[in-house]
Amino acid sequence: MDDRAHGGFALTFLLTSVSVLVYFFLFPYPLDTELAALPRWAVRIVPGGGRSQSGVPAGVPDGTRIAFSSGSSYGYFSSDGTVFFADSAQGGVTVSDNAYALLDEPALYSATSRSRIAALSGIPFFAHDELFSAAADGTALLAYGPDGSRRWSYQFPAPLSAFGSTGALSVGGTVDGLIEGVSADGRQLFSFAPGGSRLQVILGLAVSPLTGRVAAISGLDRQRLVVLGPGGASYRVDSHRYLD
Repeated sequence: MDDRAHGGFALTFLLTSVSVLVYFFLFPYPLDTELAALPRWAVRIVPGGGRSQSGVPAGVPDGTRIAFSSGSSYGYFSSDGTVFFADSAQGGVTVSDNAYALLDEPALYSATSRSRIAALSGIPFFAHDELFSAAADGTALLAYGPDGSRRWSYQFPAPLSAFGSTGALSVGGTVDGLIEGVSADGRQLFSFAPGGSRLQVILGLAVSPLTGRVAAISGLDRQRLVVLGPGGASYRVDSHRYLD
């Protein structure tokens, strides 16, 4: 009885396996069309390969260049894959579509002519195509104009751990859990401490250019997502929730 049952199970398993293989190879079911990213062009970036590698005239106006940076390499290309120039900066570089700044000897350079525009101080960086620089201790912030001139400076009460800007509103989060907003002329717009965590450090921050709302990842043990929005004379909590 047991041998017959075992033989029947083996036969059923064999027939099922053969049927699956036959169906798989002889009656394939066509898959739906899927979206896939296909490259329009590809170029080899050679740092120091020279500006205007494809014969682009030097007088191409600002705004047509697209910036890139990867490791110590940086440069500009167009939407059709033309490389304007590629170079390397061992000390680091920060880029925008219209200008770039070297970090080892802080200075601002034109993306069009590669000429030096102005000397900078601190550690320069771009946010929302606006140029800033941070002090070495991370507490002071400088904002610059397109010509490298200083627009305003602001002193935070503790080192910055997160930053976001839309140009009209710049917001810094500090290692002791404070969020402060700065206007386009360097005035304090609000100061807010989300709290609610054992370690109250601001770990991430973003500013909406459309609504002016501020989203921040606040604290450790426990950690929260806090969204601030304009309300009255200052900013208030629009929503918040604890994260898993």
